[in-house]
Amino acid sequence: MPGDHIVVSVDAVSVNGIVYKNNMRQLLMKIDVDEADVVKDFYLNDGQYFVIGETPLSYDSRFWGPIQRDDMIGDAYAML
Repeated sequence: MPGDHIVVSVDAVSVNGIVYKNNMRQLLMKIDVDEADVVKDFYLNDGQYFVIGETPLSYDSRFWGPIQRDDMIGDAYAML
């Protein structure tokens, strides 16, 4: 959400100091991206959102950064 402090590393994503473990190494190898390219530390601005998929191979904001509210055109739902 806007104002949140986001820190992304290969092993975890931190949102406002709360650490969520994740291991991106398998996906990085699959898409041929260097670990240094995904390390980020930033604050979300108004109208920006950081989105993460639920699977280890999700290609999401950990890679391409926040999305703009104006770019959202629908709702996402998990498929069971």
